[in-house]
Formats: sequence, structure tokens, C-alpha cells
Amino acid sequence: MTTGGADVSGRYPSWPTHGREGANTVLQELADAVRTAQSLFCTARDVERLLAALQVTGNVWELAQRSAVPLLVLYQLLELLRSRRYVRYDGERIELTEHGQRLCQDAHIAPQRVIRCPRCSGRGVDLSVLADVRERFARIAANRPTAVRRYDQAYMVEDATLARVAFLWGQGDLTGKELLIIGDDDLVSVAAALTREPARVVVLEVDQRLIDFINDVARAQDLAIEAVAYDVCQPLPEPYRHRFDTFVCDPSESFGGLTAFLARCLLGLRGQGAAGVFGLSRHEASLQKWHRLQRWLNERSAVITEIRSDFSQYQNWPYVEEMKAWAFLPIRVHPEKPWYQSSLIRVELLDRPQIANEPLSPEIFMDEEAATF
Repeated sequence: MTTGGADVSGRYPSWPTHGREGANTVLQELADAVRTAQSLFCTARDVERLLAALQVTGNVWELAQRSAVPLLVLYQLLELLRSRRYVRYDGERIELTEHGQRLCQDAHIAPQRVIRCPRCSGRGVDLSVLADVRERFARIAANRPTAVRRYDQAYMVEDATLARVAFLWGQGDLTGKELLIIGDDDLVSVAAALTREPARVVVLEVDQRLIDFINDVARAQDLAIEAVAYDVCQPLPEPYRHRFDTFVCDPSESFGGLTAFLARCLLGLRGQGAAGVFGLSRHEASLQKWHRLQRWLNERSAVITEIRSDFSQYQNWPYVEEMKAWAFLPIRVHPEKPWYQSSLIRVELLDRPQIANEPLSPEIFMDEEAATF
């Protein structure tokens, strides 16, 4: 197979076909190149997902949203595709060349189709149950502190926060329950308490601005919320161990960060039948990390009962140029609309787990896939 070159007009000549087997070999070679050069987990299916997304958008942030490929893998793949003339950069857009289009045809990669329920945005929950809460929550959330990089903050859009509460309600994890929330820049505590359904909501939060904000809202709205200072790197204090029915968290996505948050959350649960929900993206967590986390949960008597893909969308944070991934962007443009999304995962305990409650190093929040911290 030859690769040729562009003529003076920038157009590429007609390319020979790869054939199905040759195209699949190309996909595997690209995946192997990423794994070899960057030590990042990448598969031929990741390349396929990216090529499917490239057939419907040339915006780098939409590609991140649509492809379900970790950000740093995505950027490396785009550079490899460009070096092999499968794509070209045209201003602020990325386009498949004729060569790339032929690769897609030969590999039988169709343009990506997003088929989501327009009423619930694919979440599978009906927000009408929170009609009385929605407007009040929007007014409160509009005044929350700005997201800061120091705490790896990125707020969910308001409907995603409300959808998380509606999901808890439908699972029986809200009414009459005591909730533990570790890290609450999304204000799940406020949305949940506004329903008047939980018996108690405790927020453990490292950001004093949010602690003060949540406690002020709780006093003003007469809500059963208590927000206290807590750093997840420290052992979970005794008053919060084995006391709660439900946990909620949106952890950092390094493996160390994930397991730190989840270990503290699981330690906070009463035991058998207690449950919790958390978010996990594909932007900073490969399927290899997902698999590793599933094993970690199983070893701690926590079974996954639900996964709702792309459940939560996040508002664009103000420190985009400070995040690690910015330096690797093939085209440095600011996102114009929310692009970061995570799946919602629910776990339930089969038994009270044995979990170490020891101090942890802040270095746990970085790994090879971490891209936004």
C-alpha cells in the first residue's frame, strides 16, 4: 500500500484500496503505535470509534465527546492519522482526507450515529418528578463558587444534577435515607434535600468556599444538610464510618483518585444493601481502567447494578488552558458548548467490606490517562 502525497492544490490523489484485511491491519498498527510510544492503553476499536466520529464532525471537542476515547489517546491518534495522511487540519477543523475516507470504507466503519431519547437525553429518568425543585435549584446553583483547577472541579449542568437525584429516588436510595456525599461542587446535596425526601445529607468537602455556600443555603432553605471540611487523602473520621445508606461522589479519574474516593464512600456505608452512585468518564479512563475498577469493587463486596452511559454532562470550566491536555491539543481552540460527559454507575454492597482507612499521598490524583487536572 502506498501513501502518496498532496499536490500543489492540497488535494490528495486517488488512493489504492486497503482491502478489509489491510484496513484492519492499519487500525491495529495505529493502536499499537500509541501503546508503544505513549504507554497508553489503546485498541483497534478505539481507532474505529474515532474514525466513525470523524465522519460526522471536525471539531476537536466534539470528537472527544463522541469517540469515547481517552483524551490523550485521542490526540495521539489524530497526530498519527495526520502523519499518515488519513486526516488533515484545516483551520480549526480536522477532516478526513480521501485516503482516510477510503480507510473507513475498506474497514466498514460507518459514520457514527447518536440515537438518544430526546425527552430524557438518553438518561432514562423523567425530570418531571422534580418540577417543584428545578427552578429553585437553578437559582441557587447560579450563585455557587467558580470551579477551580486546584480541586479538579467541573460542575455538572443543572439537569444532570437533577437527573442524578431522580435516579436515586427511583432506585429507592433517597427517601428516608441518610446520604453521604464526598465532594459536592455539583450541589447534589442541595438538589436532593430540596425534595425533602432524605432523612439526612452530609457533605464532606475540601473546598471551604463550597462548605460555606452549602451550609448557608441549608440554613436559608431549612434543609437537612451538614457540610464539613474533609480531605479525601485523610482517613475517614469515625463519626462518618458505617453510618449511611447511600453515597454519591464524582471522583477524580486517576486510578488512585477513583479508589480513594470510593474507599472512603464504601467505608461510610452501613453494610449489606447500602448503595451508592458515582460518575466515570471515558475521557480519562480507558476500558482497561474500567476493568481494573470493576475488579477492585468486586473484591470489596460491591456489585455494579446499573451503568447509564453519558448520563452527566459538565459545564466548561474556566481553566481549560491550564489543564494537562491543552498542551497536547492538535488544534487549540476553546470549546463552545459542554463536551465532557460521564456515565453514572450504581453499586450495592453484598456485605460490609474490609477497607483500609489510612492517609494517602496527593500524588494519587495523577496517572498516565489524567488529562484535565
